[in-house]
Amino acid sequence: MGVPDSGHSRMPIDTRLSRSLTEHKIYITNVDYGWVQIEASLAVIEELFGPVAPLTKAIHTRAVQMAREHELSVYDALIVAAAQDAGCALLFSEDLQHGQKFGTLTVENPFRN
Repeated sequence: MGVPDSGHSRMPIDTRLSRSLTEHKIYITNVDYGWVQIEASLAVIEELFGPVAPLTKAIHTRAVQMAREHELSVYDALIVAAAQDAGCALLFSEDLQHGQKFGTLTVENPFRN
């Protein structure tokens, strides 16, 4: 989940979800519950966070380059590239290194003590 730069790094005014995050949610939900639960989950996600940002060819291209340069998984690189595309300054992730910077985008682990 990314937070567009609003000058308030701890109190996001706006949040964005990328298609790769919702696709991951679909996969996990489908393994455990099935399509009815997937549709309900996606409806809740969009109600809470607004429309899901699409993954474009430009985001994919940048993600592949980023995965190579920073030794990221393609999945993590897609999340970073989508957050950059959305103009986010802060990216919440427990999978990436806390404090890591990708240009003006900073990773924050929300579960770090």
